[in-house]
Order: sequence, then C-alpha cells, then structure tokens
Amino acid sequence: MIHNFVEDDNFTPDMEFGEFMRKKRRLMGLSQTDLGEMLGIDQHTVSKWERGISSPPFDNAKYIAFRLGGRIWIDGSQKEQ
Repeated sequence: MIHNFVEDDNFTPDMEFGEFMRKKRRLMGLSQTDLGEMLGIDQHTVSKWERGISSPPFDNAKYIAFRLGGRIWIDGSQKEQ
C-alpha cells in the first residue's frame, strides 16, 4: 500500500496515494490530462490511480510525489524521495 506524507495540514500520512494525488493536482490547477502529460502517462491511468483502482509502481509513485511536493510511505515506512 502506498501512502503519502507532506508537511501540510490538508494532507495526512494515512491518506491513500490516489487521494493525495488528486488533491495536489487540483491545488495546482491541473486537469488529469495536464498531470498525465507532465508525467508522461495518459489521463485514463491518472484517473485509475486517483480512484484507487490501481497504484503506480513505487518508483513512479516516488517521482509523482516529488513532482507534486510530497514524500512516499509504504507499509508505514517512510521512503525518502
């Protein structure tokens, strides 16, 4: 399970990665298509990740979190970006 961590009251360490991704994308004023283009993936994949239908591989999640200003946790262990 991939979780996130950011130094912000709007985000908690137990928030699912997809929810973190969706909130950060919206705060940045990006559409799913915009984010997909920024990350080199399609909008459909962004949508699936945000809804928790699937999750990106850890290395991709780490890169996404970095681009969105966060850090990744897996199984409660923080992984540095």
